[in-house]
Amino acid sequence: MRRLFALLFGMLLGGALVFMAFRYYLVRAGEKEFLLVPKQQAELTDAYVDIRNWDAAEWQKHPKLAEALTRYGRPDLIKRPVDGWFQDLWRSLEGKVLSPPDGQER
Repeated sequence: MRRLFALLFGMLLGGALVFMAFRYYLVRAGEKEFLLVPKQQAELTDAYVDIRNWDAAEWQKHPKLAEALTRYGRPDLIKRPVDGWFQDLWRSLEGKVLSPPDGQER
């Protein structure tokens, strides 16, 4: 009887873990910070992720996780690519800073 109980308990525990992996991201955001973020769609990808050393390129490979973290209220953990807004800032400053004043040559 003891073995049957252990088998049933193991099956129940395994089923619960698979269910959790389908429905939630387990995100390690810091040394002692773990988040359980709900997924928008049930799937087994990214069941556990360690985002402590992720750069913007890695975040672009995981857009569903980024969206889920934003909906969870933690968009501060997502590192966004800087080139988009930096290029816009550079273009706006380029004409003002790098060009000589009117009537003067370089």
